[in-house]
Amino acid sequence: MIVIHAPDRYPEVLAALEAGGPSREQRRQWAADTFARTARYDAAIATELASRPGGAAAGDARGEPPAAYVMALERVRGLRYGENPHQRAALYVRAGTVAGLEAAKEGKELSYNNLVDVHSA
Repeated sequence: MIVIHAPDRYPEVLAALEAGGPSREQRRQWAADTFARTARYDAAIATELASRPGGAAAGDARGEPPAAYVMALERVRGLRYGENPHQRAALYVRAGTVAGLEAAKEGKELSYNNLVDVHSA
């Protein structure tokens, strides 16, 4: 079985089929991408329902926060390193948000510590 979430993947799938079938790694990656996409949809729906008065996920009538808050994040860029040089790191933002500092391209690649310094400033 092959699961694809976006039409822009069709050429890749067709090429794999014409070459004798997709590899296990291709099928795994396509499935992971599809589950990530549906998770973003689910998070958006849960957030919307929680924000509506009397919604299934809403808090009580006293204005309590919802019992569960679901958020989807998307990786926008890799970072030079994490808190320590031997650690890998990436920058994530809320799904669907407009890029800000995370889109900066000047100079060296950002590190986790660079972002902490900017946030502290």
